[in-house]
Amino acid sequence: MEKSSSLFQNLFANLSVLFISGGVSAISVFLLQILLARNLSPSGYGLFSAAFATITLIAPLTIFGIQHAWLKLSGSEGLSVVRWIPISIKLVSICLVITLICIISWSFLGPHDINFRNTLLGLSPVIISHIFMELVNSRFQIQQNFKSLAVWQTIPHIMRLLLIILLFYFLALYEVFYLLIGYSFIAICISIAGCILLYKMTTSEKKSSNEDRDLTVQKLVSHSWPYGAAAFFYLIYLQSDLIILKYLINDKAAGVYSAAFAVLLSAYLIPGVIYQKFLLPKLHRWANSNQKKLLSTYQAGNGLMVLIGLSLYIFLFILNPIIIPRIFGVEYLETSLILNLLLICIPIRFLATSIESPLFTNNLMVVKTSIMGGAALINIILNFILIPKYSYFGAAIATVASEVFLLIFYLLAIDKFLFGSKAYRGWGKGFTLSFWNTSN
Repeated sequence: MEKSSSLFQNLFANLSVLFISGGVSAISVFLLQILLARNLSPSGYGLFSAAFATITLIAPLTIFGIQHAWLKLSGSEGLSVVRWIPISIKLVSICLVITLICIISWSFLGPHDINFRNTLLGLSPVIISHIFMELVNSRFQIQQNFKSLAVWQTIPHIMRLLLIILLFYFLALYEVFYLLIGYSFIAICISIAGCILLYKMTTSEKKSSNEDRDLTVQKLVSHSWPYGAAAFFYLIYLQSDLIILKYLINDKAAGVYSAAFAVLLSAYLIPGVIYQKFLLPKLHRWANSNQKKLLSTYQAGNGLMVLIGLSLYIFLFILNPIIIPRIFGVEYLETSLILNLLLICIPIRFLATSIESPLFTNNLMVVKTSIMGGAALINIILNFILIPKYSYFGAAIATVASEVFLLIFYLLAIDKFLFGSKAYRGWGKGFTLSFWNTSN
């Protein structure tokens, strides 16, 4: 009894610090978007948002799913997974060079003006910091050091928010040029800190083994590519709307849509904290050793995510017409109407995050990646059909349709490849016991 109480207290402490971190990150991201929208013109805000979305879209190609491969391998290897770090650095270096060549080429050859080109180039250091953010996240997850994970994942959002406050309210510098300098400086700081943390992980945990000599880039790619492709597809259907709006309509349309989308991204951080930051390493372990625990967590999580998602949807839908026009300003009046459509995605995304979670384990990532590729394709097709006719409302419809597609096909995949008819039963059953008791 005493041991069970201690485990629950430890679990509660870990989840609490991650929820606080997720809440701080969500609030920081939202405030950041508000300050950008209110202090830049809609066109300037749209230009910066579209450029940042482009960088965010291509950044996962540099890491190619290696961070998730570490988590998967740790399910069977434990802390010995650090033996994969040297070969991971080689693969990341290759991917980084290719990615930088792609972004530089697009900056000069794409159908955009010199301002967008310079903004893309100015934000390119963010690509490098993304590598260290993700790999250090995986380090802390593998070590179950959730307090350090909470601090680490919050740092970039806090630093960017403080940068915006400094530039706009203390130095009165409202040009995008100064934003680029600040974002690049933050990216460099994160990269240096991440490099130090990964080096410490290597020296403190690594145990030499003859098996290390057999590790190759090809073996690592076989583990990582489904995760890398999935991340890329995810960002295509999540961010392509904003980029296509910029090219097919104008920067102002991208800015109005970005303001609404910022609310959605902030809400998406909640299931991300629970599943991607806390539960994912455990799911990999249970997939190898405790299928019953995997099923009970899946069933309980589905009910819990539906409850939280619907509650948040109702709360934001009621507040939306009252608060959004006031915080973003009169130039963003249509943001509230767009958000009414996008809010439908919240309960769908919350449930889909729970349903997809077992697909990260074993050899099911190929199935998940295929589904996400389908969603990305549908999103792009709908964007090119709907945006020319309905502008940002067309982009919102494409986003909702993509989320519905993912939810349906994730559930079909779980039914076919993992749990069968049990995938549809027991949602939310005993979540206080099954979902939160993650110690086994």
